[in-house]
Amino acid sequence: MNKLYILALLAMAGGAAQANDTLSVKVDSLYSIRYSVAVKDAQITNEEGFSIAVGNQRGRGSYIHIRKDQIWGYNGKDSTLIADGLPQGEEKHSYKVIKNSKPQLNIFRDDILVGTTTEGNIGKTNFLAVINGKNLTEGYQAEVLSTFKAELPDEKSSEQNISNMLPAEELTNLIGDPYCNHGFDRAGLNAEARSFYTNAADFTGWGPEATIDTQNAYSGAYCIKLSSQAAYPDKGASLDFPVSMKANSAYLVRVMVKSEGYTGKLGINEENSYLPINDTKGEWKQLEGVVTTGSKARTMLYINNEGFDNAGTLYLDNFEVYETYTLSSQVPSAKSQIAGVKLRAGEVWSPQTAKEVYWINFKQTETTACSEINSETVTLKGSVSYSRPVKGSQLYALHFPGDLQSMTLTGYYDRFNYVNEPLTFGLDYVLLTYDAPRFHYADENQAITSGCYLVQFVDNIDGLEVTMNFAGQASGVSQTGEYRMVGNPTFATYHPEGTFLKFNEEKGYFERTVGESIAPFEAYIATTATTPVGQIVPNGTISSFKRLTTTDGQQISILSTREGVTIHAKENTSVNIYSISGALIKQIEITAGSNSVSLPKGFYLIEKQKVVVY
Repeated sequence: MNKLYILALLAMAGGAAQANDTLSVKVDSLYSIRYSVAVKDAQITNEEGFSIAVGNQRGRGSYIHIRKDQIWGYNGKDSTLIADGLPQGEEKHSYKVIKNSKPQLNIFRDDILVGTTTEGNIGKTNFLAVINGKNLTEGYQAEVLSTFKAELPDEKSSEQNISNMLPAEELTNLIGDPYCNHGFDRAGLNAEARSFYTNAADFTGWGPEATIDTQNAYSGAYCIKLSSQAAYPDKGASLDFPVSMKANSAYLVRVMVKSEGYTGKLGINEENSYLPINDTKGEWKQLEGVVTTGSKARTMLYINNEGFDNAGTLYLDNFEVYETYTLSSQVPSAKSQIAGVKLRAGEVWSPQTAKEVYWINFKQTETTACSEINSETVTLKGSVSYSRPVKGSQLYALHFPGDLQSMTLTGYYDRFNYVNEPLTFGLDYVLLTYDAPRFHYADENQAITSGCYLVQFVDNIDGLEVTMNFAGQASGVSQTGEYRMVGNPTFATYHPEGTFLKFNEEKGYFERTVGESIAPFEAYIATTATTPVGQIVPNGTISSFKRLTTTDGQQISILSTREGVTIHAKENTSVNIYSISGALIKQIEITAGSNSVSLPKGFYLIEKQKVVVY
């Protein structure tokens, strides 16, 4: 029968006698047995640090040297830098060296894995653990535990604020380091300047400003920090992380982000599919959405702000990536927890066994309403997406069941074939909010919370499919008053009671009706009026919403408004405005984003496009 050896010792260094500065533990015949050596509350007094050696009386074996900001390993042949740039090295920390499989040693700092190294050849007898603590302050504790399986620390137990994450015991998170604790590896341009490198890292990237941060973590001790402009790798930062993704598949991505002037994107390497990262103005918010692969399997996700005009700072924590099912028919019959699933248009999903779903995509076609779920057998616990074909410049009355995360487009436009290409507010679509009895165009900087909106798409995406991604969070406020814009409260066809006003997409206004059906994700105007009005017309008329290309090749959109036009641009550019007879009226400089231009009522030519101001 195997024996269990436990030796617990307390060593006092610093002010203690010299005899206690070096702690040696001898146990015979422990060749290839598993073990752990721990030093608790170790505060290093100088740059030399302290060491942990495991070997035999001849000096052969493994040697771990711990400094304030570095950990080195030596196995008798090779010297390995295990971790570099460790933060807060002057404070007290606990270290563990654990062997659970031959020949690898795992090194932990405060129960966080910071690296691995190869164990040296100890031999079959005269096992020794030597802790040289002469450069440690008084009060540290040392323990040597030799057993048949050393207990690995539980990193999750030290994390706070993880209740928003999906249950790890039920779903497989494809991110190996979800709490962003293990630092970076050294791959990438200018990586030698990166702070907190470990050889056990799951994250890579390029640029010296990709670092591990200890001051702004959302949960636990660490988070990732990306600073400056990624387009300049000698100054900025980008993040790469390995994820094995199948071809023609969708993946649910969730990550806590805090942006301070940083806008960028999270996407699949070598694919167009990505989630936009907006400026959260210094607040932690959850980025959540779906990215998809094309005809090839992929192995990398990325985050950067290359192509975005900012040099801000982005913090990341609580990283989650889950594989979804393409169709409900692919869900195993016995599986009760599912990351996500797509439904065919018109499909009713009523499984025989109860399902918990964290993301569902509802699809609608020109002729078929979007799919439905049986709420008695399917419990929706997270975000949803809604896909439908759209017509350019047309208004749609839509209900957002959660806060809008992003809009994406699939199809051929601007001379390219796109799959889940992110759309830009103002450039590709606009929203109108309802404040009875009027509608107002939403500002591009306001958060799009749950609620009801009129959505209008630019003219050049006519006939293409748009997907709206909604978070599980619903932070909108319900409307009050005699005429309220409300939404279908179910993911099924709904019949409101009494008289209400239904939106006519062809005519572009709400009409009084009774007894008609409301499709999933559709909005309507409920009323308590004794004699409701016959029509509610947004802004009196429908504004044209056109995409143009300037003479310098920049894409802009033009929305006609009262007493002028709103021009949205992706980049800074200049625009010429002519009278209908061709006379130059204005030459204006346009900045990236939304620009309001005042004009008298009438007809104009802007970049050869006829525009009316009413």
